[in-house]
Amino acid sequence: TWIRVNGKKRYQNLRDDHELYCAGHLIEAGVAHREATGETRLFDVAVRFADQIERTFGDAPGKRPGYCGHPEVELALFRLAAATGEKRFRDLAVFFLEHRGEGFFAQEHAEGFVADYDGTYFLDHARLRDHRIITGHAVRALYLLCAAADLASLTGDASVLAMMDRVWKNATLKRL
Repeated sequence: TWIRVNGKKRYQNLRDDHELYCAGHLIEAGVAHREATGETRLFDVAVRFADQIERTFGDAPGKRPGYCGHPEVELALFRLAAATGEKRFRDLAVFFLEHRGEGFFAQEHAEGFVADYDGTYFLDHARLRDHRIITGHAVRALYLLCAAADLASLTGDASVLAMMDRVWKNATLKRL
């Protein structure tokens, strides 16, 4: 709503504006509210928002690249896919996970891929399966790893499981 109230266009600063992050929390709230109460008003809003995101982002023609600077929408989309049976929400979560680490924020902010670009804080420095250590913003890292756990539980992807094991060992054996 901050974007709309201030007359800005949607999704112009994915790194900093937290639009998809906030959408993720709204989606999770809608699913949880329906599960707890059986009511669907908030759930329906969440589905409409997820529909809009799904129409906007992806690899298909007419869709745009990108992912949020603060992971969270991925978790919500996995949860929404389970609640609705809609595979397209799962596919969108996978799209965001698979593209993270491509240096999108350097492109979004016209920094280019220069030697001093460091996307670590935003977890934009390595592709999902290439993470070796716990790094970046702690909450962002944990949301990303939780989404990776969802991906691994749905697909059994051994490379995602291996990454999670490496990062877990780094966090618990080296960083505590």
